[in-house]
Amino acid sequence: MNLLWLAVMILALSIGIFLFSLRWIRRWIREDIQRRQAASGKLNAIFEWAERGRQDSLRGLVLPGADLRGADLGPGQEGEPGADLSYSNLRGANLRSVNLRNTNLEGTNLEKANLRGANLKGANLRNANLKRADLTSANLRDADLRGADLKGADLWLTSYNSGTRWPDGFKPPMEAIRMEEE
Repeated sequence: MNLLWLAVMILALSIGIFLFSLRWIRRWIREDIQRRQAASGKLNAIFEWAERGRQDSLRGLVLPGADLRGADLGPGQEGEPGADLSYSNLRGANLRSVNLRNTNLEGTNLEKANLRGANLKGANLRNANLKRADLTSANLRDADLRGADLKGADLWLTSYNSGTRWPDGFKPPMEAIRMEEE
């Protein structure tokens, strides 16, 4: 009798754990779908911003892990500022080949972001978090990186010029390319 009672209790406990796990998984999936829908809405807002003539600020945007490959967030016309993405969270975002020319990225979290081939010419990156960011082949000419955290950032074949402002005490690595415009 004790053995049967123990088997029933173990079965009941197993069923309870299984049902609890299912409930937790359903809630996690529901929350994940809501997060993805919210991120999708924010991405749509970015593209609508570009279509409206780049007039509104995108300051404080929270899009960790967003995929913005090839997006144009630079100025609409020569001499105009690019997007204001200051103090945004773009940690781990895919910004490969994105036009960020003359954008305001001051204080933005770009930790572990993929910025391969990104055009950051004239961008304000003051106090930005670029820890472990991939800046391979990025254009940093005339960019302002004063106060930025570049620990572990990959600057392989990154181009810069005399107008590039680096953090105090930072020396561009040899694999970065100094390119003065003619």
